[in-house]
Amino acid sequence: MKIKIYTLWAILLIGKPLLGQNVTLAMCLEAAQKTATSTKQKEIEQELGKLNARVIQTGWLPQMSLNGQTTYQSDVTGLAIEIPNLRMTPINKDQYKTFIDINQLIYDGGASKTRTMLQDLSSKNSLTRIQLANRNLLQETQKIYFSALLAQENRQIWETAKEEILARKSVLETGIRFGARTKNQLDILAVELLKIEQQIIDIRAAKTIAVEMLNLLTGMKLNNLTSFQIPANIQKITPLSYETYEMKLLQNQQSLIATTEELNQSKLRPKAFLFGQGGYGNPALNMLKNEFQSYYLMGVRLNWDLSSFYTKRLNQKSSQLQKELILQHQSDLERQLSMQYTKMSEEVKRYEKLIEMDQAMISIRERISVTAASELDLGTITATQFVTEKNAEKLAKQSYLLHQIQKLAFLQDATLIFDSNSSL
Repeated sequence: MKIKIYTLWAILLIGKPLLGQNVTLAMCLEAAQKTATSTKQKEIEQELGKLNARVIQTGWLPQMSLNGQTTYQSDVTGLAIEIPNLRMTPINKDQYKTFIDINQLIYDGGASKTRTMLQDLSSKNSLTRIQLANRNLLQETQKIYFSALLAQENRQIWETAKEEILARKSVLETGIRFGARTKNQLDILAVELLKIEQQIIDIRAAKTIAVEMLNLLTGMKLNNLTSFQIPANIQKITPLSYETYEMKLLQNQQSLIATTEELNQSKLRPKAFLFGQGGYGNPALNMLKNEFQSYYLMGVRLNWDLSSFYTKRLNQKSSQLQKELILQHQSDLERQLSMQYTKMSEEVKRYEKLIEMDQAMISIRERISVTAASELDLGTITATQFVTEKNAEKLAKQSYLLHQIQKLAFLQDATLIFDSNSSL
């Protein structure tokens, strides 16, 4: 389910209490997303991914280092024979050198490219984890929303029943004044009113708890006067899809293993550099010239780390085992998702049948209650009999309401879990 963005609504909702205003499930889910720390985490993770990718790319920039050294050695190179007419100045045993080294990578066997791919996959994996946490947050928000909705609708049923009892009580009081009815019947209705008040107190407390939890999750300013709207009825359950965030995490792990294999392969290849060194020292490159001079040298260097072959077979075996492990996890997850979807689908079908029966029972119970009310007014039945019929009507309506909301909850949950196009 794509959650529509209501920017103006979000500003109004978070900015001031919703005294008696209508609130929808979509508004609560959007507010929860805006308030969640996962939104900020996603932005940070994306920025970290970009920075780390740039760090990896600096490996292609010239690597420079400034060095200086002074040494004293016990012996120096010299000629053991004397050559006529040739006088050589002895080389100093104390030597000095300041130089700068420059290395430019020209071939790394694909290591930099593979490290960039690994970084991208790591960032993608972190983002998927954030999306999974966000989906769980939305599921929790949705669950609490339906709890608040159920409490609200239940209270309306009990308030309607209270009004009906008060109306019958008024008729009985009139009958008592004229001596046509006994006070005992009035006491029965009075007790029933107290029971209804107890139920309303419990329901009000349940809604208060749900509202406070929604305020914490969404940052909204809801209260007991806020009216929660019943979501539009979803005609059918979202089709089964294995492209859930849990599955995406396992797919990301597969990609990470494959890319790590490529990185291990790149370590088996030689690396080539251009290098250069320029400096000033005594002696310089001409060891026989005993004076300070500037110098430079440049060339191409080949580096091949043959020790990487020691672990080649071990790395391959490790990768293979990791792949097999992930395949097992994927198989288990597919089975769990299939079981979860089957349960949700069957529950929706069950509630659809129960709702049809509830509607039929409510229609019958309403007729019975109307007849019972007339009979009570005429004195042909007792208050106890009337209360029994009225309670049966309330029970039928509560059952219908509960089944309707439970069906919607399953449909909404299935959308969040199995709809790969959900905007999280």
